[in-house]
Amino acid sequence: MLTGVLLIQATIILFANYQLFPWFIQTNFHPVSQCIQNCLKKLAYQLDYPLDSPWVPGYARMPKTSCRSFGEWLRKQCSFASNSSYLDYSISDLLNLIDGYQDYLQPESRYLINCGAQDGRTNDPLYQTFIKYKYPGIAIELQEGFYAKLKENLPASNIAKVNQALEPHTVQHIFRANAVPQRPLLFKIDIDGYDYPVVRALFLHPLNNCRTEFEPAFVMVEMNEKVPPPINFYTRYRVPYAYAGDHLYGASITAWTRLLSYEFGYVLLGTYDWNNLMYIRYDLAQHFKLLYQFPHNSHDVWFHGYWNRPERDEKFPWNKNVTYWSDSNTTLLTKNRNIENYLRSTRTFTENINCSYFIDVESLYLEQR
Repeated sequence: MLTGVLLIQATIILFANYQLFPWFIQTNFHPVSQCIQNCLKKLAYQLDYPLDSPWVPGYARMPKTSCRSFGEWLRKQCSFASNSSYLDYSISDLLNLIDGYQDYLQPESRYLINCGAQDGRTNDPLYQTFIKYKYPGIAIELQEGFYAKLKENLPASNIAKVNQALEPHTVQHIFRANAVPQRPLLFKIDIDGYDYPVVRALFLHPLNNCRTEFEPAFVMVEMNEKVPPPINFYTRYRVPYAYAGDHLYGASITAWTRLLSYEFGYVLLGTYDWNNLMYIRYDLAQHFKLLYQFPHNSHDVWFHGYWNRPERDEKFPWNKNVTYWSDSNTTLLTKNRNIENYLRSTRTFTENINCSYFIDVESLYLEQR
């Protein structure tokens, strides 16, 4: 029995690149080959390799895209697109895109989750949506000063306001206590700390590590934009934790894409307002036929959506002291070491005795250096 299983696995690996399938298999076993084709089509965006990289295996290579970004695809395909730049798009664009989809026809089904809402208004991407469309939702903020203003800025009774800490072991309880639906329209988190473990705890049961029923249509997370792909970095959950305003917080784009795409099947749409990332549920990406119409991988999204934009230094002057992390003339091992040396010197790390983080680089990239 074990030998048979191993033989099947070896066969799938051997013929992982569909182009290697013999002609008679493609012709006579079409359902099988079609099934493998479909699996590989989904696999490419999940494995998160850069476009046109010579060392990427054939089965993980993404097809050539027709657009440079989700914003450009919107502008070409949709008459409602509001963007002036090929990189930009609005929450209204997402709402217009999903108009008519059966699961989100009614206003009450368009539930919004705002984790780390602060005052609910200042620089908040969901404020106008809450106010203009009067959608239901929940806004969670820990700091008392922000929470008082949050209640003033979002007074609607169909928006739950919660003054509580978001932690991996409490977040599911908070959602249940406030009757948060399992398939909301949009989930957004920006808590300047251990965002990654909180999101993981929402999608996975803490006891058995099985997938929960939490499946938002869109997921918006803040990335630590300083950490370039393919470096996998995230802040672990430890208490007490106090963010000191330096660069040790959150997670890199590679960490988020490995979690949301590789583990949970979400498709990376692109950056949103520079340092946020927007993901869409896989079935919706299929429904709207946007899969592989633009890059879904961390490297291209980060490079075009943040690093290579001419206004970057003006937009993020506080990042100038760590631009060497992304120096194209240094190896990945050197970048990894530079980042780790910096993180260990930060106030967030030295003043929080339990502060911990994860950082790594996939060996596939290192072997090619």
